[in-house]
Amino acid sequence: MAQTLLSLLRDSRAAAVSGAHAATSWRLASDFARQYWLATPDEVPDELRGEFYSMRASAADHLGFADEAVGALRDLRHWARSHDDHALALEALALLAHQALGQEEDPTAFAELHSPSEMLAQLAQGFDGFRPHPDSPTLGEAPHITHRDLDPTVADRLTSAATTGFAVATNLSGSLEDDATACDFADTFAKLVRRFGRKPPSAADRQLWFAQEAWFRGRREEAFELVTALVERLEEGEEDPVPSGGGSGAQTVSLYEAHDMLAHFEMFRAAESEASSLLSVADHWRTCMALAGELDAGVIALRCAGLAAMALLGEGYPGEAWELANAELDAIAGCPLSPAVLNLRYTLAEAALNCGLFEEALANARLVAEWSEFSADDERTIGSYTMALVAATELGHEAIAAEIDERRLAALERWES
Repeated sequence: MAQTLLSLLRDSRAAAVSGAHAATSWRLASDFARQYWLATPDEVPDELRGEFYSMRASAADHLGFADEAVGALRDLRHWARSHDDHALALEALALLAHQALGQEEDPTAFAELHSPSEMLAQLAQGFDGFRPHPDSPTLGEAPHITHRDLDPTVADRLTSAATTGFAVATNLSGSLEDDATACDFADTFAKLVRRFGRKPPSAADRQLWFAQEAWFRGRREEAFELVTALVERLEEGEEDPVPSGGGSGAQTVSLYEAHDMLAHFEMFRAAESEASSLLSVADHWRTCMALAGELDAGVIALRCAGLAAMALLGEGYPGEAWELANAELDAIAGCPLSPAVLNLRYTLAEAALNCGLFEEALANARLVAEWSEFSADDERTIGSYTMALVAATELGHEAIAAEIDERRLAALERWES
């Protein structure tokens, strides 16, 4: 772990300048979440404040703090503009578009963002209007400008923004008109990635890109086969050429991303077929947990752990869900009680209840319920109080059960009103 907040931020800045692989940024974001979540921008000199906002946004995203992630990205964008770092401002805008994508599925988020399509339109306009230098033409006016004409850090930031834009575009869903818009955006950002990417991607990154694109364009079997073949190759220990020199850390990241992608593919399959099992989904995300642990970046796999534990519970394996949830909580020791942590503890409480571990179920369910009352997630609050009530009753704690039931009924009344 980083020794101080400032050393962590300096390491982050050095990694960005050198083009270090994602393994480094994952470890630093995990360290920030475990050690420095309560730090404020005032503790950081101005030249490192952009790194602070970037680290906070990344940590918040993995912890499930949607509003805090949006706030940090807005602060990052404002800071970047005020320091004439317009490539960084575009990168922040792309990440805000990604947050908008997640916000559509999160009714508890308060931060207001435009729709993902509107955010992508802003991002595309931002690329068109970007000037490498104050007296140079815009990228839209000068299509001949490529990474060869730019500072390496600027080229890397533009590539990162375009890559995020492509990922958001391939996850848009809706009407046929929306699908056509998504295809247009995907094509636009794919061209920008090729235009500003100054280093050829590794074979693994290329295969993941093609799989994502194939899935987006409806070629689902092809996408599944591409990622499955990649996992088999990497797990057999076959070396993957990594032009950036990312080494084993880069291969671990690629393997993580491949298993995460397969988990999502398997979830779609399970949703479309009643005969499908979620055990394979859980296995992929359990592997993600192990890989994040190899990188000392347990926070990165927090959501994977929660989803894997839920899948195991749903398939009737409460003991395995209990073990998995406890292992992840150990890996993220020091993190705040964020929405993602509360969700994981909720699943742990349910698993403990199903295993007859009533003391543990009561402790976790009560903790989740009391903290959840401060959030907008009423269903989690009510569910937690219900589990706590069952556990307290099983233990014969009549007074505690009566108190919990009173709070459960009050939460239920608020939710129904």
